[in-house]
Amino acid sequence: PAAEPIKQALAKRIGAASGLLCVIGANSTSDGWMEWELKKADALGKRVIAVRINRDCSPPELLSDIGATAAMSFTFEGIRRAIDEAYGDSTLD
Repeated sequence: PAAEPIKQALAKRIGAASGLLCVIGANSTSDGWMEWELKKADALGKRVIAVRINRDCSPPELLSDIGATAAMSFTFEGIRRAIDEAYGDSTLD
């Protein structure tokens, strides 16, 4: 119940965005908030771009279930390539 106002605010922001950039850290597979945000983005038809802080960070299985695009490295170019792949062209120009 106490989380509902936070969820409503996040849902509004996710709804207004064209996609969701998911940054994966060491605890991401056990983060209930991340799972909720990913499910909300998927339910709203948003593109999800996932990037791991480093290769040792395991991505949540839900990312592949919802068809997220993965960045190959935690760099500007790696993230840009993933965004380009998700959207089909260069969206940052």
